[in-house]
Amino acid sequence: MFSIIYQFLLNFWNFLNELAVYIIIGLLIAGVVKYLLPDDFIRKHLGTPKSSSVIKSVLFGIPLPICSCSVIPIGVSLKKSGASSASVLSFLIATPVTGVDSILVTYGVFGGIFTAFRVVSSVFISLFAGMLGNVFIKEHEKSITKRKLKRRAKKRDLKNAIREIFNYSFNELFSPLAKPLLYGIALGALISLLPVDVLSHVDNLFLQYVLVLFLSVPIYVCSMSSIPIALSLITVGFSPGSALIFLTAGPATNTVTITTIYEIFGKKALVIYLFSIIAGSFLFAFLFDYFIGDVGIKTVNIPHHLHVSEIFAIVLLILIAYHLIKQWKSKVYP
Repeated sequence: MFSIIYQFLLNFWNFLNELAVYIIIGLLIAGVVKYLLPDDFIRKHLGTPKSSSVIKSVLFGIPLPICSCSVIPIGVSLKKSGASSASVLSFLIATPVTGVDSILVTYGVFGGIFTAFRVVSSVFISLFAGMLGNVFIKEHEKSITKRKLKRRAKKRDLKNAIREIFNYSFNELFSPLAKPLLYGIALGALISLLPVDVLSHVDNLFLQYVLVLFLSVPIYVCSMSSIPIALSLITVGFSPGSALIFLTAGPATNTVTITTIYEIFGKKALVIYLFSIIAGSFLFAFLFDYFIGDVGIKTVNIPHHLHVSEIFAIVLLILIAYHLIKQWKSKVYP
């Protein structure tokens, strides 16, 4: 029993180490975006439940080198600024799966055909999720905060800009994320206790897809760190399509993202999000394996993703504890 608890705590700390730097960077990016882009700009381009908002969110998200956990605070920020749920769902899928850095590394490791499939599949899945969101998610105008926009021309000096960005990033934006983040990291640490070595003994193609999907959905991997894992799947006998599923579902989903979408956007949005990723990744995996197969990839060995600094993990843990205590006090002493 003690060894299980120790392993859980170790997994929890490792998750914090992997997540923290990306979450904090994502919060800062969200603060900068919020500072530079006024709410009416977001509402104009991403706020209407139309196909154009979904397409813009995908085009906006694809080139950004942002991982699945960094994109969460940005997506929540876009929603708070007036973006539609459908366009945010598309953004949350397109952004972490691709990115200029990830595309270049994928091309260097797997070749042009496989890379093209990865990009095209992410665009298709993102657009598909957005279109479903437009159909099934009803937007409420009263849920969009229409605050008066402060013109920063009077006080646009660096000091005030930094203060405003940090206040929005680590106070206003992070507060509703604290509990989902804690639950997601704990769940990920718990799932990591399960043995996964049986994956290397599976020959059935469809079963490979299912097992890789169960491996990739709950755990955290960014688009860059997913590449050596996908490469290892191929080297132990998994199909290229299975690796494609991992490269799609891994960065786009994890327990943190899932719990956050459920808490912030609701059950219906989460169902659309997961269904789009699962169905889309299965479709493109089958197309690759059936029509292209091993001839469509080239593989090389690349170094493993470097560990992030533990300082960021400590900072993130302090932020979570601070906001949870603050929320608890507001309920006990209203």
